[in-house]
Amino acid sequence: MAIPVLKILASPRQNQKKYWYYKLQASTACLPRATSSKLSKYKHLGKAGTAEHIDAVMSVFRRSVGDEIQKIIDTLDDCLLDISSGSEQEEEDPQN
Repeated sequence: MAIPVLKILASPRQNQKKYWYYKLQASTACLPRATSSKLSKYKHLGKAGTAEHIDAVMSVFRRSVGDEIQKIIDTLDDCLLDISSGSEQEEEDPQN
């Protein structure tokens, strides 16, 4: 499954001011559509502060926290393997 990315876009309005809006975008269709049962590569979130925008920002934040926690777990696993292999070598080669 493709992981959606939060995008911030600007669209010029008629009076030449920019209108900022947000959308989720994935490389393959995985996001539900509001009007049909088909999946889409895009999900329009509207302007900042809408419920959909806040939910999307929080989901991206949770995913990044989860990724960081997984990196920490992997690092600790590597450290544990280094420690255990080091203690095995000490048991095999007793000091005189």
